[in-house]
Amino acid sequence: LPNTRFLYLPHCISLMRRDIGPVRRFAFAALEWIAAIKTCEYIACSQSEQSEIQRYVPFRTTHLVENAVLSTTTKRTTEGKAKKIVTVGQIRPQKGPLDFTVIARAVLKTHPNAEFVWIGDGDPAIRQRLEAAGVRVTGWLGRADVLDELALADVYLSTAHWEGMPVSVIEAMYAELPVVASSCAGNVDVIRHGRTGWLFHTHDEAAALIANLFADPVEASRVASLARAEAHTRFASDRYISEMDRLVGVTEQREAAAN
Repeated sequence: LPNTRFLYLPHCISLMRRDIGPVRRFAFAALEWIAAIKTCEYIACSQSEQSEIQRYVPFRTTHLVENAVLSTTTKRTTEGKAKKIVTVGQIRPQKGPLDFTVIARAVLKTHPNAEFVWIGDGDPAIRQRLEAAGVRVTGWLGRADVLDELALADVYLSTAHWEGMPVSVIEAMYAELPVVASSCAGNVDVIRHGRTGWLFHTHDEAAALIANLFADPVEASRVASLARAEAHTRFASDRYISEMDRLVGVTEQREAAAN
């Protein structure tokens, strides 16, 4: 395949992991070097991922094409109901489930009627710790049911330790949910602090942000509306297809054929 052009989309490349030490990270980088013996180009889904690829595989071109997510329905009203804080993902270290339990306990001390929900499943031992902290774990749900859970929620909480570019956070923006997210790779590429959501560094900061959203629903709604509007343009499937077409040369071919 001497004339074949190879494009590689890792979608959260292993080099981004924060649960491994420098030796394992070097091993992952070595595997990337071996795989890149055949000339290829990387396509990163976020600026954070692009930076990591360029850092460890500097001899290969890396393009940036941000993730896209299909639009979802408008968030339904939950006024007058107990406040519901949700997250979506597999119960595994990357998603920070133990951080979720700490934040849940802190918020429930001052807002005992609040409900914390983890949409997904995974490690049985960690699931037990979530449930012991008062978190309701739904288990795996179909996409329609996940969107129903988002539509009935008040706050989306991401406690991830690293991400490529989190689809679940973008879906929360589409659902017009105020997002409180850990300040990690991926999350920082999606959320603009104070404009389309809020980023936190500590458990106490996260708990305080959630309490502030409970106390100021007008501000929560304002930021969530801005986030939804941005999601419809920045993360639209049409934008993604257009960027990919241009990257692989389809757009130029169409323009040449039209002329």
